[in-house]
Amino acid sequence: MRIPHLLRIPAFALAVTASPLGAQNALPPGVWTNTEDAYFAEEEGRQTPEWRAFEATEDGRWRAIDAYWEPLGEWRTDAVPGLTRAANGGWQVLPAHR
Repeated sequence: MRIPHLLRIPAFALAVTASPLGAQNALPPGVWTNTEDAYFAEEEGRQTPEWRAFEATEDGRWRAIDAYWEPLGEWRTDAVPGLTRAANGGWQVLPAHR
């Protein structure tokens, strides 16, 4: 059974606040998207960001995936483009600059 994307965000926020600060250098393992941000941007009349999704592993590797969780590239170990800490201590993906 897959967990809907909207339910992952609150669980992720809880995991971030419950973990030691030093353990949060990379995304926890799982699938992460900016679906919620895109939804709220549209609802608020802001420019909707390009939809992005990532799969992260326990060892810090990540890769971009499509809406069906199919890989869009190879596993990578560098930083996820645009990924930064949010003011609430969670993660956010900033829009790509073109």
